[in-house]
Amino acid sequence: MRLNNSTVNWGNHLVNQIQNVQDNLYNQLKYSCREFDSYRELLKKRNEEGEQYAKYKIKLEGKKEKLFNSSFNKSSKSSLTEEEKRKCINHCSLETGGLRKHVARRGTGA
Repeated sequence: MRLNNSTVNWGNHLVNQIQNVQDNLYNQLKYSCREFDSYRELLKKRNEEGEQYAKYKIKLEGKKEKLFNSSFNKSSKSSLTEEEKRKCINHCSLETGGLRKHVARRGTGA
């Protein structure tokens, strides 16, 4: 009788363990994929907005540089050399967040 009782208790214990796994782990993992759908959508939206922002900044930097260079060409008083102009442009781009270096690191251009 003792061996029978211990086998029955062992079986009941296994059934309880299976039930605990189903209640606590299986049900949680069953819907975990759906829990992260909103997070994936948020990351996708953030990446899209970041790309649009970077494109806009590159375009804006191009416009600034074009205006800056055209003002040097129009001004007859400007005695800056090409190297001084380049330093000035680089300095201006550093003040606006260093987009020029960021673009160079990413390997993308306007």
